[in-house]
Amino acid sequence: MNPKNEDHLQCLFLFAKEGLTIDAMDAFHQQAQLFNKFTVSAIMRSEPVISLVRREIRRLFPDIRIGNENLSQLIENEVIKRDTIEGDKAKEAAARIKKAAGKLERAKNKLEKQAIAEPVS
Repeated sequence: MNPKNEDHLQCLFLFAKEGLTIDAMDAFHQQAQLFNKFTVSAIMRSEPVISLVRREIRRLFPDIRIGNENLSQLIENEVIKRDTIEGDKAKEAAARIKKAAGKLERAKNKLEKQAIAEPVS
């Protein structure tokens, strides 16, 4: 352990008296569950990211025509490690991402409905 390393200090804080009283262990566990290779893999395979990569490829190389499906297959088969795509943890991460995206979409729709319902003066 290096006392000048911020990550090492945060790990030590989890065992300190103050860390135990403010539920730092729960926060650390939640962050560890949400920020891992499976979640990042699921995000990279999501439709918005695939579209963004496709758009960037088309911007850099206008002569290349590639579909989202082809790009998705390339990312899954050649770019991302197989163990982050298959298995229970990968399925859990994909479900977590889908749930978060749905929640975001519902919030966006709610704001749009409120904006439409309010009269413009």
